Amino acid sequence: MFELFQNADDATLQHPPEGASLCRVAFQTERVRLQHWGRLINRPGRPADGEREGWQRDLFNMLLMNLSEKREDVTGRFGLGFKSVHLIAREVGIASGFEASCRVKGGMLPEVWEGGRRLSQDESRNGRRATLIELEIDPERHAEAEKAQAAFASCVRWLPVTARAVREIEFNGRRFQARFGETGATGIKHVVFEGAEPGQALALILDRNTTLFLPLGSDGPQALPETLARLWLLAPLEEECRAGWLLNSYGFRVDPGRGRLAGSVDERAALFSRLGRALGERLVELHDLIERDWTGFAESAGLADRDGASGRAVFLERLTRLLTADVSRDAEDERLETHLHREGGLTHLFREREALPTGLPAPFAPFLRVDQVRWQIAGPLAEQSRLRRLTGWRGIADIAQSAVSLKAAELLQRLGFDAPQTFDAAKLVKAELRENKQVDPETAAKLGAVLDEDFVNALAWPEQQELLKAAAGARFRMADGSWREARMAPRDAVDADEEERRILDFAPDTDVADGSYTNAALSFYRLAARQSGFQRTAETFERWAQETVDQAARCALLSYVAEGRQGECLGALLARARPHWLPVDPDEFRQSALVEGLDDDTRGRLMTILYPSLARSIGSGRWSPFDPGPAEAWDAPPDPAEELARIRDWWRREHTDRRRNYDSRVWPDGFIPGRLRDCEATDSRLGWFTFFALGIFRTLGWNNQGAHKSFVEAAVREGWWQEMSEARFPNNSVSVGELSEAAIPWLKRLEDFARPDVWQIEFPQWRRTICDLYALARWLPDYADAFRLLPVVVDREGLVSLSKLWRVSYEPIWQRRGLEGAPLSQSLGLGANWMIREAIRHGFWRGDEAICMQPYAWAATGRLRRLFAERLAYPLGERGHMDLSPKIYGFVADHLGTDAAFLGDLDLPLQLWNGDSQEQPDVTEYDDETDE
Repeated sequence: MFELFQNADDATLQHPPEGASLCRVAFQTERVRLQHWGRLINRPGRPADGEREGWQRDLFNMLLMNLSEKREDVTGRFGLGFKSVHLIAREVGIASGFEASCRVKGGMLPEVWEGGRRLSQDESRNGRRATLIELEIDPERHAEAEKAQAAFASCVRWLPVTARAVREIEFNGRRFQARFGETGATGIKHVVFEGAEPGQALALILDRNTTLFLPLGSDGPQALPETLARLWLLAPLEEECRAGWLLNSYGFRVDPGRGRLAGSVDERAALFSRLGRALGERLVELHDLIERDWTGFAESAGLADRDGASGRAVFLERLTRLLTADVSRDAEDERLETHLHREGGLTHLFREREALPTGLPAPFAPFLRVDQVRWQIAGPLAEQSRLRRLTGWRGIADIAQSAVSLKAAELLQRLGFDAPQTFDAAKLVKAELRENKQVDPETAAKLGAVLDEDFVNALAWPEQQELLKAAAGARFRMADGSWREARMAPRDAVDADEEERRILDFAPDTDVADGSYTNAALSFYRLAARQSGFQRTAETFERWAQETVDQAARCALLSYVAEGRQGECLGALLARARPHWLPVDPDEFRQSALVEGLDDDTRGRLMTILYPSLARSIGSGRWSPFDPGPAEAWDAPPDPAEELARIRDWWRREHTDRRRNYDSRVWPDGFIPGRLRDCEATDSRLGWFTFFALGIFRTLGWNNQGAHKSFVEAAVREGWWQEMSEARFPNNSVSVGELSEAAIPWLKRLEDFARPDVWQIEFPQWRRTICDLYALARWLPDYADAFRLLPVVVDREGLVSLSKLWRVSYEPIWQRRGLEGAPLSQSLGLGANWMIREAIRHGFWRGDEAICMQPYAWAATGRLRRLFAERLAYPLGERGHMDLSPKIYGFVADHLGTDAAFLGDLDLPLQLWNGDSQEQPDVTEYDDETDE
């Protein structure tokens, strides 16, 4: 049907009728008829023209295969068009004035059609006889005929636009018309659809043969239906294209089947690149048109919003959205429509005009030119509601005329432009802080209203650390009027828990925030405190104790020694370095005002903590010195099943608080190992580096796990932790020059270690792990892949030795997968079991993967080995080892069955269990397992 329509359009172009250029198409059950009133078949016109064009041989050319005398200014090329009607027709009737009246059978055998001339005469319009093509449908081809009708119906609205001459089609009694109007721009015309499906479009004229049509809705360009072809040569082609526009070109070279574009990939890419350059010029012309006279343009285009600001903005956004679909996200994608924008199209428009929608609300500029773009706003900060609250902020005022959204930045990158710098929450905070970095309650409230807890938790860990580092530089007004980094919350902080309230009762005013920091201001203060460097430790409390002169603070401090979480540790420090106000004589202390109001149990606890040489005489209420001698062993071990059941029941009661306390003590703020589940080491080197490093730190001769967290957070604040994690090493053998460049972060740390002007080295034990951290960074992607694949290996191999698996380069399992790396067994030690446990606890592995890794998540620490030897009558040996884990798991599973996983926390309850006292210890011993 499209071939017959093209013939009708050619004839109309060659001999235009008076009045409307009409083509009539009627589908019936048994036949199809097409009529037009252009040049009659075999009518030569002027003798010279007809002879030159071969018009007097029309019928002859129509009936013979591979024969055509059409020139470049008409559509057909190969002499196949008319013959295609025989795909659905048993017989074809041709009537065109007196020149032709026949029926064609067998594809090429004509015979006289009695009555054909009469039909042509009867259908005359304005004195012009009609040309009729009538197809008698082959009964065996009814399905194909129905498909042909459906295809024609889906495109009929656009045919009066893409045709050279026909501007009106009557299809089964419905009229489809189109007319072109001027816009005031040379290369742009209005298209008005009338009749059965009215509407409007813009025609961007790319060259004398090619036009790109942009359909218009009520507010601007809108995409065509997905079912409609995008590339046309008067009629639709079968070429794949995912654009939202329609491109019609009479200059397309097509293959003999006339369904696909001809030429090589490079030739077609060159064609669309050339058209793209023309499109870029038209888009600039369109931009200038709507800038110059939006009201007139909107009125003639039928757009609803005639306001020059809002209407034009929405139009440009719709235009960009429609054309953005052309631009592939894959740089290697060779889709034809992408080539429109490689040099021209949107690339040209954004270079020449402020037409790139920033995607940001006020106070940001709605549109920018490419050379104006400096920043992209991404992540939670880019939420529209949050951005609107930033009006008037110093940092926002600086970037308002140069920032775009992440979506706009991605579009620029897809077009080949460089990515803008990221403006994140850390930069926002730095911009808001004055030179003296003082943050009064009003400023803190402004910051806290935007940077709330949900916002911070939604940040990726590296960005979160940058924010915390920036906030940590702020200085706040303390209760004594001085300005310091964030320390303790105000004394009346409504969100303080019981532990914090106890500490606030004896904290000095120099370390307590002013009471004006409330609500959102307090929220930002706490954010700054997370990495301010202030440590809420027993050592800090001991310093306060030495300096305090307030009697109430002293009493509160002693109360904390008896009841606080770090009370015993603080008491031990006070016993070794007794403040001047704490009596040396225990009897003097017992009778002093310091313990007035305390019950006997609390007094007794204080006495045993502050005066280790004393013990309470049970039931007497009296005190006497004694020689403690060697520590008493626990009671004789009960039945292992009973003891494990006690631990299980205790954990069921306590697990919520214990988990929270443990995680807050162990993990750097904002770091959750489960988030690494979907991250390759190349995507999150900082996260993987931190996870492995915390495992390595379990081998240190240091029993305060919170110190590992403090070290990492301090390193992140100083910036060198990121440098180490992001260091890039060549995959294979390296030259001295390459090693020197990659090793710069380690050389810097060694220089810090060796500086002569430093009074004391902070975190010396951790800094001595520099060799382990170097090996970790050197082979981090391989180590991360090996860790991720552990469940696969266990599932295939059965019981495995972790110590062997972490000798990566020597293990055949990893060699087959192409992994290599320095041995990690000694560096990790029991940290290997700890990493597996934490990966399971935090959802890095789930389902069957987590279950198969459970036997390897039990660390044979000194605490756990003593528990097994003294309380469970199952000695594990004098030295810890990562390969003891399956033995430990098997013992627990034998006695607890399905409860052996301890609610998914595995060995954590055993590490925290403290016998009958059921007090959570502040330490877990990981310092005696290095017997590899």
